[in-house]
Amino acid sequence: MAAHTSRLTKALIHLDRLTRNLRLLQAQVGDRPLWPVIKADAYGHGAEIVAPHLQRMGYRTLGVADIGEAAVLLDAGMDARFVILSATLPERSEAIVAYGCEPVVCTYDMVDALAYEAREAGKQVSIHVKVDTGMGRVGIAPDTVRPFLEYCCAHPSLTVRGLMSHLPRADEADKGFSVE
Repeated sequence: MAAHTSRLTKALIHLDRLTRNLRLLQAQVGDRPLWPVIKADAYGHGAEIVAPHLQRMGYRTLGVADIGEAAVLLDAGMDARFVILSATLPERSEAIVAYGCEPVVCTYDMVDALAYEAREAGKQVSIHVKVDTGMGRVGIAPDTVRPFLEYCCAHPSLTVRGLMSHLPRADEADKGFSVE
């Protein structure tokens, strides 16, 4: 018996509804830029379809999971800035620098690798520091933010562009954990 390769589940995206939803979100934040996240192939909807649509809407910064996702879109001609949201191994630093992406960093090894590759390539790399505020997966401890930022800033080839976190219980009625 031959294996059946089609899926019973389909995810459909209506670009007009995506446009409407992003306009609603943009209205909530005013002039602050939104950075739509299209990791995991735009959550199964097709990054090669969603990313150009977002670009036509005026979005110039997009979030992806890893350098591979960004590289596919950049190689296809996308003119956007990509923030790599997942923790990345130092071995991927050369590709990150070559593609001009902005990684999230949370280890000294990754900072060192990026600084080295940027220096070798004669480039400046923007980074975003991830702070673990309760997920327990990725990020530096809140009490180590200052020394980690100082370490990052000591590398002339790196620019700290952002500080980020994930508030794992922000949707709960009791906001105590999220505001501590």
